[in-house]
Amino acid sequence: MTLYEFNALSFDNQLACAWDNGAFLMTRRAGLSYLCLYAIETFFVEIRYSQDLNHITACRAFRSTIPLESYLEEIHLTLERSNN
Repeated sequence: MTLYEFNALSFDNQLACAWDNGAFLMTRRAGLSYLCLYAIETFFVEIRYSQDLNHITACRAFRSTIPLESYLEEIHLTLERSNN
């Protein structure tokens, strides 16, 4: 599936496509919302869930890595040293 084909889907079908075909990457909190990030082939999908509304309020797809920068704060890597 291409980004263009994904964007041509209805909102409900975009959500179903992300859940059924996407690889879940992570969730981060943004105010009262949760943002869930998925990867589908050559693009990313971000689904916004509003905690106060108890409702999914947005779904956006993108190729650029710039929107991914806000997720970097949530990634914590632990490096282990080898005793060799």
